[in-house]
Amino acid sequence: MNDIKPTNAIPVPAYYIDNKEDEISLIDIFLVLFKRKMVILLTLLACTTLAVLLIFLTTEKTTFATSIKIGGKPAIESNISALTKLKESYIPITKDSLKDDDIIRDLKLKVRAPENSNLVIIETTTRTNNQDQVKELHQKIAERFIAEHNEELNLQQTAIENQIKRLQATLESLNNSTYLTTLRGDVISLRKQYFESDNISDNLKLDIKDELRFLQSKLIEEEQSTNMKTVDLQSSINELRYKLEITPKTSLLSLTLKSESKRTSPLMIIALGIILGGMLGIFAAFIVEFISKVKAKEKKCEELAKQNEASPG
Repeated sequence: MNDIKPTNAIPVPAYYIDNKEDEISLIDIFLVLFKRKMVILLTLLACTTLAVLLIFLTTEKTTFATSIKIGGKPAIESNISALTKLKESYIPITKDSLKDDDIIRDLKLKVRAPENSNLVIIETTTRTNNQDQVKELHQKIAERFIAEHNEELNLQQTAIENQIKRLQATLESLNNSTYLTTLRGDVISLRKQYFESDNISDNLKLDIKDELRFLQSKLIEEEQSTNMKTVDLQSSINELRYKLEITPKTSLLSLTLKSESKRTSPLMIIALGIILGGMLGIFAAFIVEFISKVKAKEKKCEELAKQNEASPG
């Protein structure tokens, strides 16, 4: 019978490491979570409590908006130009004049100009109970802005009124023209002379008739010209008067109108607190378990070291 020679064992590669101890199963995870359930619950409770406190400590903020319509037709200036003036002049000057009020001094203002409009809008986002201070600040800014605009509009209106007066004077001078009055008088005189010319010669009568025709033709021509000029002048006067009537002044459309309230929903805050608390609780559970295992391993190593020291050499 042939002897069976033992075969050589297959060498284990140097890079191979038996890592069965490092394998993690779902059961192990659930066991750790169950074991550290108090850590998870306490973390969850802490985050939920912080979320509830945040709801009570967070102050609701409201955006207050004041709208100003730029006057003039066409507008006395573009809303972009007005926007620049508000930012660089009216707002800083007005806030500086009210700097003794701490709330007003700390208010942050934004201005915007909607496209294709004659509007400028001043906005302030702050706590709802600051409405009185916001109203005072917006009103002061608006008053400065409107006063300057309307002063310029008044100058324009005065210029238009003076132009109307000049046109009316011209119209009156046309209606009371000395030349036309003289011409009408000459025509009347010649007519009277012509129809009462029984004692004058035929040649002189013909001369009077020709002169009368010439003056009548001249009078008709001058009256037509005067009428056309009168119509043009009256039309210009009416247009200027209409412009005065329809030209709007810069005005305040709304003062500190509440446009929106900015506050996160309380339910959303609580939900985020619960989710964050659960995630942090699970993370804390694994950290506590890891620290516990590290300490247990260190303790075991210390015990083995003591046993080795106590055993005989």
